[in-house]
Amino acid sequence: MFQLFGGRKHREFVQELVRQLVLDLPPDRVLSDRRSMTVNRITRMLEKTYARAAGYERQHRLGMIRRAVFANDFKWELASAGYPGEFIDMVTEGLVVELTRARRAAAK
Repeated sequence: MFQLFGGRKHREFVQELVRQLVLDLPPDRVLSDRRSMTVNRITRMLEKTYARAAGYERQHRLGMIRRAVFANDFKWELASAGYPGEFIDMVTEGLVVELTRARRAAAK
């Protein structure tokens, strides 16, 4: 059943996306070094992640349900990587916005 909504290919991409984010923006730094990390640095790392996800959306043309499953998988991967809850919610919301923008841009 879950294969209909993305399956292994999408899940592997999400895992790679989060792995790269962990390298660029480690969870322990988000938790402990909030003051030493600049907003610009965090924004750049997240924009890089969102750009990769938007490219994947354009290439694979995810439908509404697949985007929802993709975002949910992303959220769970962030949680398993050790990111704090508020950060996870904010980053996942940004991902959904970027995936939707990519979808609308491709439709034009």
